[in-house]
Amino acid sequence: MKIIYRILCGSFAVVFSCAALASSEPPYGDETPNPESKPMAFAQCIEIIRDYEDELGPSHVVIDTPTLRIVQFTTDSEREQITCDGDDSIMTVLDPDED
Repeated sequence: MKIIYRILCGSFAVVFSCAALASSEPPYGDETPNPESKPMAFAQCIEIIRDYEDELGPSHVVIDTPTLRIVQFTTDSEREQITCDGDDSIMTVLDPDED
């Protein structure tokens, strides 16, 4: 009987701890940067990336597929990530350092 009692107590402890984690907020809370998105054709977004490269230098390519391109620009003072989504025709600019 003691074994069954211990198994039940252990099961309750595991179940209730998992339930508590499921209802808690993600660890990043409200501190995640808020991206700026706007509708834009994929080709136009790629041109903007090229303009940035002319101005700031080469970008670090994160993802490059026929319909999705994500690049990151890093300067002495900041980082900026640009996403061109050809499927949804959206350009997103993200400043990961923004508070």
